[in-house]
Amino acid sequence: MKPTNSLTGRVLQRINSAVFTDGRNTALWIYLFVVVVSVCLSVSGESYLPLALPAGILLIYWTIVDLKSVLFATFFTIPFSMELELPGGLGLDVPVEPLTIGLLLLFIPWLLVHYKKLDSRFLLHPITLFLILHLAWMGMTTINAANSLISLKFYLSKMWYVGIYLIMAYYFFSGIDDYKKLFRLILLSLLVTIIIVIFRHGVEYGFAYSDVNFVMGPFYRNHVAYASIMVVFAPFLYFLYRSERLQGKSGLMYLLAGIVLILGVYLSFTRAAYFALIAAIAFGWIIKYKLTRLFYFSAIGIACLLVGFLIQKNRYLELAPNYERTITHNNFEDLINATYQFQDISTMERLYRWVAAFRMIEEKPLMGYGPGSFYSEYRSYTLRKFETYVSDNPEKSGIHNYYLMITIDQGIPGLILFLAFIYVVLIMGERIYHAQEDPLKKVLALSAITSIFVILVLQLMNDLIETDKIGPFFFISLAVLIHLHLNSPVVVPKE
Repeated sequence: MKPTNSLTGRVLQRINSAVFTDGRNTALWIYLFVVVVSVCLSVSGESYLPLALPAGILLIYWTIVDLKSVLFATFFTIPFSMELELPGGLGLDVPVEPLTIGLLLLFIPWLLVHYKKLDSRFLLHPITLFLILHLAWMGMTTINAANSLISLKFYLSKMWYVGIYLIMAYYFFSGIDDYKKLFRLILLSLLVTIIIVIFRHGVEYGFAYSDVNFVMGPFYRNHVAYASIMVVFAPFLYFLYRSERLQGKSGLMYLLAGIVLILGVYLSFTRAAYFALIAAIAFGWIIKYKLTRLFYFSAIGIACLLVGFLIQKNRYLELAPNYERTITHNNFEDLINATYQFQDISTMERLYRWVAAFRMIEEKPLMGYGPGSFYSEYRSYTLRKFETYVSDNPEKSGIHNYYLMITIDQGIPGLILFLAFIYVVLIMGERIYHAQEDPLKKVLALSAITSIFVILVLQLMNDLIETDKIGPFFFISLAVLIHLHLNSPVVVPKE
């Protein structure tokens, strides 16, 4: 005679089978049910919000199953990322920043679970140590900020960039093959956006300079962000090409990609990008002949002499523009001519803000105003005689010089710490390049340090390191250099 609970037993057995044997199929059916319900709610309520539930479930499942692939995907979305304005004057770059924050929330417990995998050499590396000093001082100035909410968001965005694009990338990307895959993915998404922009620019506006900013959306805020990501990525495209050539292949695909990229830079009509691309080529020779130290101190010396000359006897006042003649130019050739004559509105508006910056630094030289505080504080420090037609700043853009921005945000000590950090990065990059015996690793080291150099050049006229289009490349380049240093069989020679 069968036991009286046989039916119950069979039910429990079936549940056990569904959960543990056919668990994947059961989960799939549940997920499909959630999708159907969410779509119905979305249609009936005329809102996309219900669709966030199945998207969120899928993302959580994906991150649990394969965290590394989500990191790859996050890099892939960088060129596609769009700016979303939030209440309170804050902004969010989607999907990059939500993915970055989500990865950070998962990466922290991963570090706690896999604490045995932590590499003390990474934490004690000179690049890491000087970055920590820079971040520590930045944190102190955040506490003392004029606008605590803006400064905290700015500081947190810096921290999650460091956490994901430097620390997580260092631990999850194990070698050359990972970096090749990473840069191929970025190249693919970048090319898609370049082709879309070029097509729109040509078809809708006939490649007119005056309409260049209208074709960048929704992926890029303006032509500067668009041109900058291309020149910053150019060294890694060179790495992909050289990797093909070192394997005896033609590398034709990457040559064609290079042509598209150069065409995109040219049609962006961005003077800083033109200069940075040329400077990148020259920097290759500086690295090759070990002239980095000489170049660094020469650049610092020239900058100090120039600032000293302009401040002495208030000579900078002689640079004040003619308000009526300093206008927006609709022709690129006219823009170049106006630049030489100090009648270009873009350059003169920068000067308007730089003058305000020096007056701000004079008032708070030690701690500054806090990260990200320039826009909310600079109005009362401007001089009317430097005003231009765009000085009302409807875009709410920044100071357009990263080094001045740091000094305003973090005081003169903050600038000194950042310059010391950059010195260590450039010198270590040169040493790591010359220490590599593997030709492909040598090219990768050169690409990483050149990409950093390009970013530093662009920062003379912009402030882009804490943006979604440029920041990830800065920190992944640092990760590449540290990885090559700590995981190569060669010992880096001391000079």
